[in-house]
Amino acid sequence: MTTNTRQDLRRIFDDPDCPIPAVQLLSNGRYHVMITSAGGGYSRWNDLDVTRWREDSICDNWGSFCYLRDVASGQSWSNAHQPTLEPAKIYKAILSTGKAEFRLQDPDYDTHTTIVVSTRDDVEVRRVRIINRCGERRIIEVSSYAEIVLAPAATDSAHPAFSKLFVETEILRERRAILSTRSKY
Repeated sequence: MTTNTRQDLRRIFDDPDCPIPAVQLLSNGRYHVMITSAGGGYSRWNDLDVTRWREDSICDNWGSFCYLRDVASGQSWSNAHQPTLEPAKIYKAILSTGKAEFRLQDPDYDTHTTIVVSTRDDVEVRRVRIINRCGERRIIEVSSYAEIVLAPAATDSAHPAFSKLFVETEILRERRAILSTRSKY
């Protein structure tokens, strides 16, 4: 018999529309992610906001998101309740020590997202798994979205439109990546 001395502090939420969303903080001491039980939140590195976020318990629609779309049917949804607010047949946000998970179940698809922050490198990892339950071959488009800030929160809050002018992105095809940088202003 194995005894688990470390208590697993899992919190499970099945109502994404609760009036005050629960939050989970993930961090390695330098890189931080705050995620709500509905899927909103922010990423921060030291004192710089990586993604744009505003505290708003009514909307909770700020953060990094993943949009999914079934090409044949046109059905679209997100990997958590935010930002599309599409109701799932079964919704679970599992906030636990070291990770956040979102599980959505619908008649045709199961979507499972895991979010972690690396303990060694200043990076977050978001893995999205989609299980096709409809019995037919489908093509799913997956698009990610985040408003990149790369500046202190106070600077971005004071002049968000001005702040957006200095974020530059480039596609690194050989690495299959997008690089975002902030030019000096």
